[in-house]
Amino acid sequence: MLFLGASLCGFSQVSTDTTQIHYLDEVLLSETKFESKRRESGKMVIRIGQDELSRSVGQSMAEIINRQAGIEINGSRSRQGEVLGIFARGGRGRQVVVFIDGVRVSDPSSFSGTFDLRLLNPASVESIEIIKGANSTLYGANAASAVLYITTKKATKNGLFTQITTSFGTNQTTEDQNFKTTTSSNNVVLNGKSGSLSFGADFGHNYADGISSISTIANEDDKNEQTTAGAHIGWDITENWDVSIRAAFAKLNTDYDESFSLQDAPYTYLSEQKGLSFSGKYGTGQTEIHLKAGTNGFKSENISTFPGDFEGRNTMADLYGKFLVAEGLNAIAGLSFLKEKAVLGAEESFEIWDPYIHFQGILSPKIRINAGARMHTHSSYDSELVYSLNPVFNTQIRNADLKIFASYATAYLTPTLNQLYGDFGANASLEPERNSTAEIGGQVVLDNGFHLGVAYFDRAEEDAVIFDNIDFQYENAVMRTDVKGVEMDMGWNALQTLKLTANYTFTERQGDAALRIPKHKAAFQGIWSFSKDTSIMLQYSYTGNRLDTDFNTFSNETLKAFSLFNLHVTHDLIVDKIQLFARMDNLFNSSYTEIIGFNTQGRNLRLGALINL
Repeated sequence: MLFLGASLCGFSQVSTDTTQIHYLDEVLLSETKFESKRRESGKMVIRIGQDELSRSVGQSMAEIINRQAGIEINGSRSRQGEVLGIFARGGRGRQVVVFIDGVRVSDPSSFSGTFDLRLLNPASVESIEIIKGANSTLYGANAASAVLYITTKKATKNGLFTQITTSFGTNQTTEDQNFKTTTSSNNVVLNGKSGSLSFGADFGHNYADGISSISTIANEDDKNEQTTAGAHIGWDITENWDVSIRAAFAKLNTDYDESFSLQDAPYTYLSEQKGLSFSGKYGTGQTEIHLKAGTNGFKSENISTFPGDFEGRNTMADLYGKFLVAEGLNAIAGLSFLKEKAVLGAEESFEIWDPYIHFQGILSPKIRINAGARMHTHSSYDSELVYSLNPVFNTQIRNADLKIFASYATAYLTPTLNQLYGDFGANASLEPERNSTAEIGGQVVLDNGFHLGVAYFDRAEEDAVIFDNIDFQYENAVMRTDVKGVEMDMGWNALQTLKLTANYTFTERQGDAALRIPKHKAAFQGIWSFSKDTSIMLQYSYTGNRLDTDFNTFSNETLKAFSLFNLHVTHDLIVDKIQLFARMDNLFNSSYTEIIGFNTQGRNLRLGALINL
């Protein structure tokens, strides 16, 4: 049996603190929109904190998330800047929604209507939480297979704090091992707090060259350049009332080739995002009221044989509160607004108003139930009710903490503006898609630092929006699609200086071709602190057989499974101040195919430093 994973490791070494937080007592932000302990959660929630992010300097957001259980991001192993396809629990990209600091971000002008992870710089991120399964009751339309809840860095205590990350390295294929310096990453994050005021700014620039998008004889290099910037300010008006504003900017400039004829081409994709968000909170303890609001504008341009300009904007507001209804019964009630707008010849838009409520009931010290409902009110479709039911059981058996959970939830997905009104196969008669997910799982935690989580899921997709290659337009699928699978994740502090993590995912999709979705996926990670200041991390990942379409013949082919090893060494020059690192990805220079006709990363070396001032 294969296992696998991603782990949480310290800035310098594996923690030797015997008072570290119990795994089930880890605080999560995303599952209920309020802080709650993992033992109270009835979902499989992955949390990627600063420990892991600090060991991923120079890597893209897609590379970091792709290591997690139940997630496959196609394109994350290809040339930097390649188009990404996100598959969570065997779903498609439009079944995943992204929130940054509680504000939903999406690009209505894109074909999938999702947020482009290539616009996000991990250097500005404090943590990432991934909630699996249907979460439409709390997070709205399209939250059918996963929610990515991203929190940016902010100061939590008085003072001025600066973090600088810099790295450089190679960007080469298996066949072209020239070890030239063709990629670099430089980032500065500044955060500060003085009394009731907090503030911060960040800037990042990432560049890569040296690999052609398409694998050809000439293999002409295609560059990728990402520039990001952000600023925020917050004010604690009183002990129970605080507000904050954040502005963000991102620009992507990436070359690409002709994918239909699989030829080198002088094509370029330009994309720009400008965003502004607001967060406010009033109250404390048993009663809190929050307001999250934001607007994000997107402009992109394809410079190719089939050129195009795209412009879109998403605007959202979510007013919600947590209230004590009775002893042992809390309610989360809210009203959310979402407007998607895109220029597709003419300006097109839709709006969704959603009232929702979610109850958290404690039936006994060991049993709690989470249940909720949401009424989607779409400007172009009939209203749709989604709901969820999620019991959780906690107990202790000798030296083991045990949590068992089950859930049944429905989700609602609306067609994108591009699918309805765009220039490529649009169909204004499309109907919304409906999903339902059943899940059962458990987690066990031993007092020796070992934890194991297992979940079985079964999702039904009806009226899925697909592209018909014969009629050359989008349509609703006639057949229902069923996706079943098992996720496992494991962690063990085997020694004070050795931490092991692993995860395994089995996914079976029936009803369509399940393109680019591996049936088996696994990873393993070990971190060994062999001295006070130095540690070494070994990562292994396995991606099983999967189907892909050859666009020369428009037939599906099976891609072979592949395994990759990565090696990462860190040394603290000055503890908690200056850390040096060296990373070797694809250690054995394995040759593999991720997308038919496209290049993939060979053995690559990256050197860098992380500096805290």
